[in-house]
Amino acid sequence: MLHHEAFKLAESHREWLQQNTTITPRGEYVEIGLPFLDRRNDYICIYLRKDDDGFILSDCGETLDELGIEGFEATTPRRKQILDQAISGFGVTNDKGVLKVRTTLEGFGCSLNNLIQAILSVNDLHILSTPISTTNFRLNVVSWLKENFAQISENKKIVGKSGLEHSFHYTFAEGRRNSTQVFMAINSPTIEAARNLVFSWIDTREKHFPDSRAIAILNDRHQEIPRRTEEVLSRYEISSVPWSQRNEFLEHVMVIS
Repeated sequence: MLHHEAFKLAESHREWLQQNTTITPRGEYVEIGLPFLDRRNDYICIYLRKDDDGFILSDCGETLDELGIEGFEATTPRRKQILDQAISGFGVTNDKGVLKVRTTLEGFGCSLNNLIQAILSVNDLHILSTPISTTNFRLNVVSWLKENFAQISENKKIVGKSGLEHSFHYTFAEGRRNSTQVFMAINSPTIEAARNLVFSWIDTREKHFPDSRAIAILNDRHQEIPRRTEEVLSRYEISSVPWSQRNEFLEHVMVIS
């Protein structure tokens, strides 16, 4: 039953993506408008350009420009390191403020997906521009995981049934049970972020994590988690753990291990 539902959801996601993607000529570029929202609830646009060696996908500098307006600039070694960590796992480069990836016709879908994930990851860095925030949320999560779990693998990249790559931030191999817990840190726990996580999970679970459990660590430090976000995750057996309740979650894990 779950396998059938997962197949129908994947088909529905593909149809929704196709119906809500726009293609607009912009001089030497083609603008690809995608139905993925950034933290400002604006749709993400990717720009495609062709050259002699294939294709180049980029954000034309929009992502880091927006962060600069909000006060985040990678002008210190620490901030440069954080920015590099946010994009390096996706094969995306930072070319003088422009996030870009070179691709081919055959690898276009995977490269486009990686650039979208890199843009969303960089978007999370806006918390570093506020006085009350001194570290990236994902760095807080991985530090907590490393303190409490023996085996942590960061930025685990998995190719799903769709052929797209998905980056699971952390995985923990359970010592007492033959299974894996897959952790995802979500800085902005919107419904859109939940839907993206659901697609990543069902696209990879059957082949790579058949006996596994997915846990979404949701940032509730300065924002409320929408009830619909937790409902969407729960419907596909993804556990929601608000950051403020991480220790209660940890106690529960230790009891059942």
